[in-house]
Amino acid sequence: MSALPRRYALALVFLSALAVCAVSMRYFMVSADAYPFEEQGAVYAANRTALLVHVAGGMLALLAGPVQFLRGLRERRPVLHRTNGWVYALAVVSASASGLALSGHAFGPPSNKAAFAMLAVLWFIATATGIRAVIAGDLLQHRRWMIRSYALAFSGVTLRAETLLLAVAADMEFAAAYGIAAWLCWVGNLLVAEWLILRWPPARCGLHA
Repeated sequence: MSALPRRYALALVFLSALAVCAVSMRYFMVSADAYPFEEQGAVYAANRTALLVHVAGGMLALLAGPVQFLRGLRERRPVLHRTNGWVYALAVVSASASGLALSGHAFGPPSNKAAFAMLAVLWFIATATGIRAVIAGDLLQHRRWMIRSYALAFSGVTLRAETLLLAVAADMEFAAAYGIAAWLCWVGNLLVAEWLILRWPPARCGLHA
């Protein structure tokens, strides 16, 4: 992928993340009875602190992540790259920990709960592995693991898009669409991440094994 299409792709990712973050602001403003499902509204009310930590951390990770893939920033502003990277990492820690706590209260059957629990654990592991790699000086593995990390972060966008697509285009009930999207949103993203890693060999990334 050449530099120009990569910039367009990053811009699209950022704008999609920004749109989801704008919609997610409602969690900070509405009361429990404003949620579409009464039962889920009660769950949110009972776990409001964890919910707000998860939403805030997820929003920050979604917006900070794309900046880290700007090659010019890495090369010309390494201090800014590192600072933003730590911001992203701290956002992931808070969002994944609170997400794991909330996964047991996820809407739908136990399979939904398992999907979100696995997502939270894998997101933390991918990010921690990426940080460990850069501390060890392995920039190639750092880049690869952070691609995986952000792919998991971006599941916050794909979950909503896929649920809507399945519910509208495939004429599925919301509960069924959400159940499929709960797995597809992050498994599909990881597959795309692996494809990108294969498409960007070390020399194309300005790195060497």
